[in-house]
Amino acid sequence: MARGSSLCAKSWKSSSTGRPAKVAPDAHCHVAKAFYSVPSRLIGSQLQVCIKENMVQFFFKGEEIVKTHPRVPPGKTQTDFADLHNRPDAGLRACSGLRRPQVPQGEEHPRQPDGRTAH
Repeated sequence: MARGSSLCAKSWKSSSTGRPAKVAPDAHCHVAKAFYSVPSRLIGSQLQVCIKENMVQFFFKGEEIVKTHPRVPPGKTQTDFADLHNRPDAGLRACSGLRRPQVPQGEEHPRQPDGRTAH
């Protein structure tokens, strides 16, 4: 059992311990059907997760507590924008489908056959 799991078990009774979670490119982890931000320096890392009724805690390398969040309902996202300080686009998890393609300066948006601008 990882040290983070034992720390979690000692400090929180009736918690689920030792669950692994990989940090996604947007600096969030998927835990209990919800998303939680962690420091962007950990993108690609595997973290240990301690889940309690009202709290979620993340450990790096089994010892260092890197983040604590209040627990959110399934399908929701809990983001601390301080975690994204060097990845300003990382917080756009919910808005990624809303961004329009970038068009280089001086070029027009591509046109559809009927003459309308494609978006």
